[in-house]
Amino acid sequence: MPSKKLTSATSELVLQMRNELEALSAFSKEAGYPIRPFDDADLPHFSLHAYEQQTQIVKSLREYCNLVRELKAEGVQLNQNLNLLWRALARLGFVPCKDLFSQLTEEDVVEIYDRSSLQLYRSFSFFGLCSYSLEELYSRPWFELYHREEKFHEMNLGLLHKFVSGQLMKTEPTGIPMHEVRELKAPKMRSSMIQPHLVSPLFDNSGQTVAILSAFKVVSVRKPA
Repeated sequence: MPSKKLTSATSELVLQMRNELEALSAFSKEAGYPIRPFDDADLPHFSLHAYEQQTQIVKSLREYCNLVRELKAEGVQLNQNLNLLWRALARLGFVPCKDLFSQLTEEDVVEIYDRSSLQLYRSFSFFGLCSYSLEELYSRPWFELYHREEKFHEMNLGLLHKFVSGQLMKTEPTGIPMHEVRELKAPKMRSSMIQPHLVSPLFDNSGQTVAILSAFKVVSVRKPA
């Protein structure tokens, strides 16, 4: 995939992005889930974005890496899923529903998105499911990377609309049946059977909903030879 001609400003962003991807790759390996930071040091997928989008991607990734650095400095083990999540919520300034952690397990893969659908947090265990590089995961839209049946996609959109419209005020089961999610263009073309578990709003200190947490369980992963 060809990349745009780099200016000095975008070249600097590519360098920053490369550094953060390498850092996150090292963190994920420490957590027990090795993943490639990128396949091409020029970051062709990232470089296709406009400068403003590149800036936002780097900012989001840097904030997440800084969060992990702070938690490591406090002695948090990166393979302790729920402990890491609890500390991350505190660092992000989010207040969870009181019953959230009584319903989550160490096996849940957790993701957190803000109101603009920007991903703020993802369990390291997610990286054990995919054969994409981190650059691809952070630079390409979900629909380019994965496929699932349209009806399940629509059900996910319904949950997102419920959150954005302010109707999601407590931890709820997703109501989405177990289904397959397939990689579309990854080196190993893996597919996973997942069981969506729950969604839960996250609040700021004033009680306003500012983010949504979703969790799913992995039933099986198929890794073609």
